[in-house]
Amino acid sequence: MYTVLTILGLTTLAGGAYFYFDKQKETLEQPEVFNSFTFEEIVLQVFNTYKSKMDNSITYDMLLKMATIESNRGLKLERIEQHIKSQYSLYSGFDASLGAFQVLTSTANWLYSDMGYTAEGNPTVNSLKYDLVQNTYFAMSYLDYLAKRARRENRFVNDSFLLMSYNGGYGANNNMTQNHYNKYTQTKGA
Repeated sequence: MYTVLTILGLTTLAGGAYFYFDKQKETLEQPEVFNSFTFEEIVLQVFNTYKSKMDNSITYDMLLKMATIESNRGLKLERIEQHIKSQYSLYSGFDASLGAFQVLTSTANWLYSDMGYTAEGNPTVNSLKYDLVQNTYFAMSYLDYLAKRARRENRFVNDSFLLMSYNGGYGANNNMTQNHYNKYTQTKGA
């Protein structure tokens, strides 16, 4: 079974060992007693917890499809983005996409420090990689930011706009982002 959890303090990696991710110490601890939840149950819990605060264009099905195309619903993933340089990056001189939703460290840090998305704590490299709750929260938060910005600018908000913007930046529409959206439309969600 492929499960991860930090809502109750548990994380599993690749369906094997179960861990507790301590955000204060930035360490993984193996508990003696635990309950396990599926990937889908965790994402659903995060979605249900925050959906009333987020734009209504964000759906549970959208999140599952995104996690599938971003990482095949995997954790502990890190894609180095040498071409991205940002003052918000948690790396020096480059950035990285982390976790199930391949959230850029600079995006999560910016959402947390400047945009008020603080409910799941300060993002770190380890928390974005190992904490599915935080990773899902920042993916939802970025989608929320994109949708609300588009609405303020009187732009039409739909899955295509959100997914291409998530992949390539606000309003991106090019071969790369269109390919990303095509994968999304062909992916099974919930």
